[in-house]
Amino acid sequence: MTDSVMFTFVMQTGAHGEFINKVKTIKGYRGITGAGLNTAKAFVERVQAMGEVDAPVSFPTNTADIVAMEEGGITAREANTNAIAELRKDLKALAVLAIRIDKLDTAQRLIDVLETL
Repeated sequence: MTDSVMFTFVMQTGAHGEFINKVKTIKGYRGITGAGLNTAKAFVERVQAMGEVDAPVSFPTNTADIVAMEEGGITAREANTNAIAELRKDLKALAVLAIRIDKLDTAQRLIDVLETL
């Protein structure tokens, strides 16, 4: 089973505003989405025209495909920053609960995780 996460794809250009390696970018996009050649080419051209596009990515995905896209000229970053905010909120609530039931070691571990986000 795979989960889908929204990512923002941002064009990183060479010195003259062109893709660093458009073919590598298309191959990388195909690898992380399973899209066909025409769909991937159209997506890459849309990113080129707009500079930044949001699109879903299924997980698990091959890290090498993301690296290929970045080497080709498009970087990908998770679009949903609210997910981290929700995770912080949930971890904080769990830490408070752990303190209330006298599980201080567990509470400390949850707080340690919170500090890494």
